[in-house]
Amino acid sequence: MSADVPVTEIGAPPFATRAGVRRMLGAVVAAPSVRNTRPWRLRRVDDATMELYADLDRLLFVTDPTGRGLGISCGAALFNLRLAVRMTGHDALVSVLPDPAERPDLLATVRAVPGAPPRADERLLHEMIPRRRTHRLPFDGQPPPRTVFVEMVHAAHAEGATLVLVTGRTARRVLDLAPGSGRFEADPRLAALFTQGDGPRDWLRAGQALERVLLTATARGVSASLSARPLGLRAPQHRGDRVGPFGHVQMLARFGYGPPVRRVPPRSVIETREARHG
Repeated sequence: MSADVPVTEIGAPPFATRAGVRRMLGAVVAAPSVRNTRPWRLRRVDDATMELYADLDRLLFVTDPTGRGLGISCGAALFNLRLAVRMTGHDALVSVLPDPAERPDLLATVRAVPGAPPRADERLLHEMIPRRRTHRLPFDGQPPPRTVFVEMVHAAHAEGATLVLVTGRTARRVLDLAPGSGRFEADPRLAALFTQGDGPRDWLRAGQALERVLLTATARGVSASLSARPLGLRAPQHRGDRVGPFGHVQMLARFGYGPPVRRVPPRSVIETREARHG
């Protein structure tokens, strides 16, 4: 996906042309997702409106029975869609779970309205979308600068979440809860992402915060390795989760420096459907 939007399309409704829709889809499919499931679908309503649905066929019933991981993944996709809309000089007005009774799989409606040109910081994050990668191997052990963590904390806060740095023995103990945890660097830099609540809206909020944090890290040359295994991705009553001063833990991430990682190919079919009228 090209990081830049053609000048001729700045100000044009973002979903008005096939090229515009493809750019939006390119941003969405680049979002991180649990086990690379990419559990979302998009439906184009009109030139300025797109709907984001949960693809329940991709729900991991064993490891994610409540849909927490699915919600976080879709939240990350939603953030990328919002950012792509901003590149066209529009603001993205998001309605979360607009019809929970009749359409519980409809996670968000995004309506683009005319706005100011994208800011430099928004352009930078947008440029990072195709560059962001999830690492699986140990990092080289060099800790990222504290200033980067401060930026990531602010990024999470901007989306209504809290990012807390965990180091030393505490970080090792948390990581040791994950199966096959012997392949981490000696002094991992771990961060926990919290939201005050722990329902579908909070999972979407956590996903948006997570993606803003990851893109911020990518912009500073810092890589991330995501892990939800210690959390079990299960309901709190089944995973011993206790609400602390920061709320509920939604995701863990290690940060550091590592070798380049190849991009994972996107889903072969991306569903976009025109709304039916009449």
